This record gives sequence, structure tokens and C-alpha cells, in this order.
Amino acid sequence: MPQTRDKELTRARILTAAFGELHRSGYQAADLEAVAEAAGVTRGTLYYHFGDKEKLAEAVVREMALPLWGNRLLNLVEEHEDPIEGLIIAVRDEPHSLGDDLLLGCPINTLAQEVSTRSEPIRTELDRLYTTIQDGLVSALERGKTNGFVASEVESRGVALFFVASTQGMMGMVKALQSREVVDVVGRTLIQYLEGLRPQS
Repeated sequence: MPQTRDKELTRARILTAAFGELHRSGYQAADLEAVAEAAGVTRGTLYYHFGDKEKLAEAVVREMALPLWGNRLLNLVEEHEDPIEGLIIAVRDEPHSLGDDLLLGCPINTLAQEVSTRSEPIRTELDRLYTTIQDGLVSALERGKTNGFVASEVESRGVALFFVASTQGMMGMVKALQSREVVDVVGRTLIQYLEGLRPQS
């Protein structure tokens, strides 16, 4: 059992290091030697666990993106009786929690833009990730309708897709323009949109 546990810990270290490298460098420029060094393993060990860069990136999306990004968002909307309030907090606070890494953009958005047309396995994992997040948002918005926090005529599926597309696009522009101001400007507009989803008194 200890040997199995050691393998799991090594694999987790490699994934964490790969996530950081993909965030900083993107997929094409990602250096597997740098990943191995950051994880404290040999390159051979990295290949033993993941085979190649594509399989490593697949695993990062599948095993790290949902816990680090998707679940944070879904937890926000689930822990608020009013899901709109949870979405507003996500828009207002979450980008700034990245600190200096904000200007690197979103690693998942970067990966999607860079390789989704070149790697079907990675595209499949990205699709699964975005679908899981959108399904969670739809569920929260429908609950909000039942509880009177979201207008009954709101198309929950469209709102979920628009929210994910808007926030991902915002982070892409932050990286492209190297501007924190994008978060403030787009964030204010998106919050106004979200407020408009409430029932009219």
C-alpha cells in the first residue's frame, strides 16, 4: 500500500507542476523538463505516469481544472440561496484572488484556444469540463426560480453558457491586453446583466 500511495503522491505533484507550467507558458511552449524539475521527479518518471504532453494536458483538465476552477464557481452558487449573488461574487472577487497570476489569464481558456482544434482528446476533456460547469449553473438557476430569486422567464441554459463564455473571454482579454482594467469594466457590465435576471417587482 505505501508504494501505491507514493505513486499517487508523485502523480499529484506532476499534475500540480504541469498546471503551473501550462498556465505560465501555454501548451506548445510548455517544457516537460521544467515540469519534472518542479515536481521533483525525473523525466522518465513523468513519462511513466503520463506518456506524453498530450496525455498530461488531458489529465490536468480532467483532474485539476474542475476542482481548482469549476468547483469553486459551483460551490459559490450552491452555498447561496440566491444563485445570482453567488455569480456576482464570482465575477467581483474570483479574478482578483489570482493576484499577480491574473495577467496570465485562465489556463483552461489558454489551453482551449491553443489546442482544441489540434487535439481531440484534450478537446473532449474541455467539453466535459464546460458541460459540467454549465449543468451546475443551470441547476442553481432553476433552483433560484423556484425560490423566487430568478425571474421565471430566464432561459437558464442560455444564461449559463453566456456566463461561462463571458468570464472566459474576459480572462482571455486580460492576458492579451495585459490589463487588470478589463476585469473591472467587463465585471461591472456582467454584474448589471446578472442583476437584470431577478424578478421585476
